[in-house]
Amino acid sequence: MSLILKPRKFPRNLRLFEAVVRRLPADHSFRIKAEKRHGQLLSGHFGEVSTEYIFQSPLFEGSSVFHNLRLEYYKDRFLEIDTLLVFPQLIVIFEIKYLAGKSVLFRGNPPQMIRTHMNTEIAEDIYEDPILQAKQQVKNLQHWLQINNLPKIPIEPFAVMSNIKANIIIDSSYKEPHRILRKTMVESTVETFFTEAGFQTGMQPPIRELTSKLLSSHREDRRKAIDRFPVKYTEFLKGVHCPKCFRMPMNRAHGMWHCTFPECSYRCKDALYHTLLDYYLLASDTITNQSLRNFCRIDSPYTAYRQIKNLKLPMKGNRKSSVYCLKALFEPLLGE
Repeated sequence: MSLILKPRKFPRNLRLFEAVVRRLPADHSFRIKAEKRHGQLLSGHFGEVSTEYIFQSPLFEGSSVFHNLRLEYYKDRFLEIDTLLVFPQLIVIFEIKYLAGKSVLFRGNPPQMIRTHMNTEIAEDIYEDPILQAKQQVKNLQHWLQINNLPKIPIEPFAVMSNIKANIIIDSSYKEPHRILRKTMVESTVETFFTEAGFQTGMQPPIRELTSKLLSSHREDRRKAIDRFPVKYTEFLKGVHCPKCFRMPMNRAHGMWHCTFPECSYRCKDALYHTLLDYYLLASDTITNQSLRNFCRIDSPYTAYRQIKNLKLPMKGNRKSSVYCLKALFEPLLGE
């Protein structure tokens, strides 16, 4: 069995877009783009998770696996890899795609991937060729290996189509059809590649220097929504949102948060935690009593203070000018 050095977690970027979609007004100019990107990230995560069992195969014994790896290969430039499989003799990049629809067509001139829909007004969507994407990742990873004085190891790119119901069509003009795989083909393809290259799978000493450097060099994108997108803090909807139906506001009474929508009527004690997670992703690593009252629509400074105290947040300054750090509360959930 392979060694999963970097397990897959619920993506930070997906949580960010969930918060953006939840907090942007319906008529905001960025709302449609945010909803589309959120849908892409959600289906992508679903597809990636559906492939994880593959890397538990005995075939990959002696390999190291990294999911959702993000490396800085040049100043402020990053490569993001869905799944990286590291053998002593070879590195394999898997670009994982989950596309719902009737069929997915790969064309070579020009290189592109075309999804055909079922029963929708939009006939098809056109995407960049995932093998071109993966080959660019190969170049960037080779550069990263070089600048870190690490061994030069062959790198092979593949695209894994994780939706087993989609009909995959590869046009005769497509130059490298062997690199387009259904997820059920991954094991046999890697095994065939190793056999033809004269490599051996199975338990072998890992390249510890390389795997350690890959793991320690992962960099999460911790930028806030207001720093990444054309949105202002003042444009976000305010109030404590319901963790069940995601609408807002909730009201607080008798130590509980109550959803104000009759068809939901959910009650809980930890709704403020979920709302502050939105604030952390959208706006800032720190919060004050005043900014908490503004974002959560809490009238009383004392009530806000009690809520902050219950969360046991690290504090800077005296009580009147206190700034509270949210990192310790949320990075265990978000960080990798």
